[in-house]
Amino acid sequence: MKRILVLGGGFAGVECCLKLESYFGTNSKIEITLVSEDNFILFTPMLPQVASGTIETRHIVTPIRTLIKK
Repeated sequence: MKRILVLGGGFAGVECCLKLESYFGTNSKIEITLVSEDNFILFTPMLPQVASGTIETRHIVTPIRTLIKK
């Protein structure tokens, strides 16, 4: 079994995992692991809107588990 380790769960790390999942499909001979300090992605460009009260924090946070299939 081949293993792929992706370090960092930011935009690039999650996108890398998504691309790898789509490239390899359901190939059971490949194991993709994402290592991240957090279990969510924070969309930091929207932080000023949260600080001003325009939007709620929950609108700029996405759990990584909902994005990654495996």
